[in-house]
Amino acid sequence: MLKELSLSQVKKIYQEKMVHDFPACEIKPFAAIERMYQKGEYFAYGNYEDEELIAYALIAKTKDRKIGLLDYLAVKEEKRGSGYGSQTIEQIKDFFRKQWDGLIVESEHISYAKGEADKEKRQRRIRFYEKNGLVKLDFESRIYGTEYTVLYLSANNGDLINSKELEEEYLKIYQMMMPKEWNEQYVQVWKA
Repeated sequence: MLKELSLSQVKKIYQEKMVHDFPACEIKPFAAIERMYQKGEYFAYGNYEDEELIAYALIAKTKDRKIGLLDYLAVKEEKRGSGYGSQTIEQIKDFFRKQWDGLIVESEHISYAKGEADKEKRQRRIRFYEKNGLVKLDFESRIYGTEYTVLYLSANNGDLINSKELEEEYLKIYQMMMPKEWNEQYVQVWKA
């Protein structure tokens, strides 16, 4: 069952789980998450089985639009490959269907993989997202030196918002998350 998480629950996940689920270079300072959460620009959800946290998702969203950016999605290590990631995405979609238009997702770009194992891992992630209804957008990005394929999940049964609007919204979300000078230096977008 999907539940909205409090800031104290997010902090506990940050301290106890994210350090194991993501490379250190991908984890933003908790102070940034806290600031956005308190301003109503960051949302956190936990997928629970009984009282056990199975998966979590952290989403950034600007106040003026109804598009979110999936900042983090992780499934408990021993539960991976059992459908909980798909279940979490479906529950998030159901949860925000009436309030949001859709969700932008970044997946590390296949072309920049470091070896065959990394390439296969990246391909699996993109297949996972596509299997769950996301479509590749016609732009890609580089955020802090990591290249991404950018995908979109419509909350409205496949209605795709204009790609240019999605690109603009994507950049607005990063403008909200990071200081302007960091955006200029570390956020790039180009046509796929």
